Amino acid sequence: MRLCHLSHLTAISVILTDIKNAYISDRTARILKKFDYTELPMVDELIADLYVLDDTTRRDLFEYTKMLKKNHTDPEREADLKDIT
Repeated sequence: MRLCHLSHLTAISVILTDIKNAYISDRTARILKKFDYTELPMVDELIADLYVLDDTTRRDLFEYTKMLKKNHTDPEREADLKDIT
């Protein structure tokens, strides 16, 4: 019985990894390709900085970003993303 349970957990883990990889390789890659090559180090830094933050600070950062987007969204870039999401 325990082996069967572990087998199911392994299968679930593989499925979740596949979903994560598909999300990264599809949606995220399509967004990254919108950036100019010279901007990619900045994007990399943002992702790394987000990764090290604790969960509360991550939520705060997203709230701050929502506020910034209300007044500072570039309409052309916003339209570009609608094709992706």
